[in-house]
Amino acid sequence: MKLKIALLVMVAFMGGMAVQSVFSPSEPAESALLDSYNNQVFEMSSAVTVENPVFVYEQPDLTATQVDRLLWGDRVLWRGTEQQDGAGNRWIYVGLSEGVSGWMIGNAADVTSGRLAISNATYTTPGIALGANVVVTADGDGANFREGPSVGAERLRPLLEGEELTVIGGPYQNELYVWWRFSDADDAEGWVVDVDGWMTAQ
Repeated sequence: MKLKIALLVMVAFMGGMAVQSVFSPSEPAESALLDSYNNQVFEMSSAVTVENPVFVYEQPDLTATQVDRLLWGDRVLWRGTEQQDGAGNRWIYVGLSEGVSGWMIGNAADVTSGRLAISNATYTTPGIALGANVVVTADGDGANFREGPSVGAERLRPLLEGEELTVIGGPYQNELYVWWRFSDADDAEGWVVDVDGWMTAQ
């Protein structure tokens, strides 16, 4: 009898560890730990159809106003916040590509079944946040300063190594990248994709 109980406890413990590992990014960016901004991307698989979509709500409640309906290929960025409802659903707070945030259900079963796929977006610069000043590094020399947060947005100019920028907007997730809006020394404003090593926060 004692052996059976010990085995059941061990199985329950291992099951809990497995569920936890499904949702934990392997190496979160330092800034994700500092400002609760997470870089984990949830992508809708082919199982997410018009007949069986994933809905995003204003609040973690199935009766709340719907913000969006996600289908195969849609991606959202997890904001690092989650909670569980009375029915046992795991709600995660996500950012949509349009810059809107909301709540969607992301249970362990959705991941293990392949309905939701998880990956990591480009890591954000450690210490970056609204109001922070950053300096462009040698790796960031020539990076695109764009009119909008998209690789298809107009390229305003290249960044130069050593120049200082101030964060005035973001973070914004689009095309599996994290973007920040900056103001330069001439008060010109533009967006830069956040790639590890391109900038250092002061």
